[in-house]
Amino acid sequence: GGAIAVAEAARNVVCVGAKPIALTDCLNFGNPEKPEVYYQMEECIKGMAQACRTLEVPVISGNVSLYNETRGEAIYPTPVVGMLGLLEDVDKICQIGFRRDGDVVLLLGGDADDPGLAGSEYLEVLHNLVAGKPRLDLGLEGRVQGLCLSLINDGLVESAHDCSLGGLGVALALCCIKGQVGFRGSLDAAIRWDETLFGEGQSRIVVSA
Repeated sequence: GGAIAVAEAARNVVCVGAKPIALTDCLNFGNPEKPEVYYQMEECIKGMAQACRTLEVPVISGNVSLYNETRGEAIYPTPVVGMLGLLEDVDKICQIGFRRDGDVVLLLGGDADDPGLAGSEYLEVLHNLVAGKPRLDLGLEGRVQGLCLSLINDGLVESAHDCSLGGLGVALALCCIKGQVGFRGSLDAAIRWDETLFGEGQSRIVVSA
């Protein structure tokens, strides 16, 4: 979870055409005197550190908020990440919204065998389940972010938006709403449609060109 928080923050910065260069964090947990909460915090920090090393982004500041409980029950482990990016040329800034009729929409990255329903909004909202173990391939994440940044800097894409909360279906909808341009396409789904549209698998960016 900690690694995913770092990766998603960096992905958001990359999607506007900026290079991630630093981050700050706020680590929100329950009572660290309880072994399970201490374990959550320790593993979260390990994940964040691994992601920072892989993506080459240093932590420059941060704080913690502990003992967050209601009636003896701890909050969900909640690492909050703020990411700073450097945009060398403001004329190359990239937007979320689709820009022109007739553009092609592409999906960068992703893992076809891991749609990512684990821990998704879809599971919680529609099935009242907070379950599963989300996965992240940091090597793939770094390659996808590097590719997206190169495409934006070379002027080869018109828009870019990461797939995260709500999955591919929500990402496409946001691109349409922000750009006031619709989308029509086909997907070769080898898995269930709910997984295809609402799975929150990592390392995915929707671009138009």
